[in-house]
Amino acid sequence: LSVIEKEIAGESFEDLQKQRAVEQSLRSMKLGGVGLEGEQKERFNEMRLRLAELSTSFGNHVLDATKKFALTIEDPAKLEAVPSSAKAMWANSHLMHLKSEGKEDVGEV
Repeated sequence: LSVIEKEIAGESFEDLQKQRAVEQSLRSMKLGGVGLEGEQKERFNEMRLRLAELSTSFGNHVLDATKKFALTIEDPAKLEAVPSSAKAMWANSHLMHLKSEGKEDVGEV
């Protein structure tokens, strides 16, 4: 890779773009663990696995919290500026929620 870096040493815009592309590629490889060996590589892979687990767990918690969120609006005036398509979507979502709780006798939108 150092050969490629040395070959890209021009001053033109195209050469600078090529140099930037190579630098970004090298950076990406280094951040991906290329060049690590032995214990360092093992530790790096353990950390990547742990990060993936934490990321998945966080995403699941956000999804759960989003699903549990509810907002009851009792004053219709607060929804005057809301498009009817959004109101219909919210109403449909509410009906689906009610059905998921076993309330089958709810109407349709």
